[in-house]
Formats: sequence, structure tokens, C-alpha cells
Amino acid sequence: MSAKILVVDSEKEIRDTLSNMLEAEKHNVLTVASGEEALEILEDKEIAVMITEVRLPYMGGIEVTKKASQISPETVSILLTGHASMESAIEALRLD
Repeated sequence: MSAKILVVDSEKEIRDTLSNMLEAEKHNVLTVASGEEALEILEDKEIAVMITEVRLPYMGGIEVTKKASQISPETVSILLTGHASMESAIEALRLD
């Protein structure tokens, strides 16, 4: 089963790696570098899954996830980070 997946990460290498892996599994993948771009996509397209980095410039991944759930409540959000803190992990868990 194919899904439309949005990958949000400020690092091109991460976006490309995730995109290549997901496309190899036959998913339709869109990539953007910022939370603002992600929210624009969610307003215009039906996205099944959004994968976002917690630490994005200007608007962090947790804020993007909060706004995404208002714009597109059916979209499942997955937060990734290489820089987790206990506070950000607790905040992310409370989003549901």
C-alpha cells in the first residue's frame, strides 16, 4: 500500500536519504526544508504521514506538528531528532 508522505528537515542529506528509502518502498514522497513550507503543503494536499525534525529553523517540529494537526487532523506526524532533551520528549508525547 502506497502512502503520500511529507518529509520536513532542514538538512538536504536527511531529506534525500529518507525520501530515497520511502520511495524504494513505493511511497509518494514530498520533501521540504522548513515548517512553513510543510504547513503550506498540508493546506493544499492530502498527506497521510508527515515526518519532521524537532529542531527546525524559525518554527520547530513540535510547533509544526501542533499546527499540522489543526490544518490536517488525519495526517499522522512522526518527530525525529538527534538532539532530544527530556523536556522536548515529554512535550512531543503530550501532543496526542
